[in-house]
Amino acid sequence: IQAMVAAPGFVPRLVGILSRLPAPTSRLDEFVCLAPCLRVLGNIVTGTDVQTQTVLNAGGVSAVAKLLRAPNLLVTVLK
Repeated sequence: IQAMVAAPGFVPRLVGILSRLPAPTSRLDEFVCLAPCLRVLGNIVTGTDVQTQTVLNAGGVSAVAKLLRAPNLLVTVLK
């Protein structure tokens, strides 16, 4: 986990992917990276306090909240 957190721009990039939700009418391939990004960020926040803070500083909470407000999108992504 630390190697990913230490990689320049890695965590902000994952958060950015989650923040740019495809339109509900988008092709399925535009959704396929959302669940893995969410899973990786979840693994990072279960690490040390510093690793968790890195995700928080990158806007991870806002990105996840945006996903949660798109229930139809979540059904599509998690099928």
